[in-house]
Amino acid sequence: MKRVLVIDDHVYVRETLVALLSNEPDLAVVGSGADGVAAVELVEQLEPDVLVMDVQMPGTDGVEATRRIVRRHGQTRVVILTAAPYGRLALRALDAGAHALLAKSGRYSALVDGEARDFGATPRSAGPSGARAARTSAAAPAPRSAPASSTTLANGGSSCM
Repeated sequence: MKRVLVIDDHVYVRETLVALLSNEPDLAVVGSGADGVAAVELVEQLEPDVLVMDVQMPGTDGVEATRRIVRRHGQTRVVILTAAPYGRLALRALDAGAHALLAKSGRYSALVDGEARDFGATPRSAGPSGARAARTSAAAPAPRSAPASSTTLANGGSSCM
């Protein structure tokens, strides 16, 4: 069972994700929080397999939190939620070590269904149809163009979980 932590500064989004993910038979939501500081602290305490986190939050944003988490807890996979999958902040999150981007305008199924649920070796990005931005490893960013191994997660693609 995958242990999942949810971080989003919008209470409605956070509580909705927790409720939806809690109904998945092979996922266990182990906690939630409202900002990057909470993300870093909760990853330290709870050691989740997956962190689903908003990129834009007050105070410590998702980019800085991702950087700290990947440096200290490389085993936790970071999935970044963003309203702007092509924005600089979202791309900086990939550079900081995020495993995937997921557009908030995408489908919930992109997060939980399909082959990527086990977090295979290839990072993925999801956005509006055709969106692709990926990193090929945690150590070095890939080119901004889509490598053959990247997958679009929204609109019927694979998932992040």
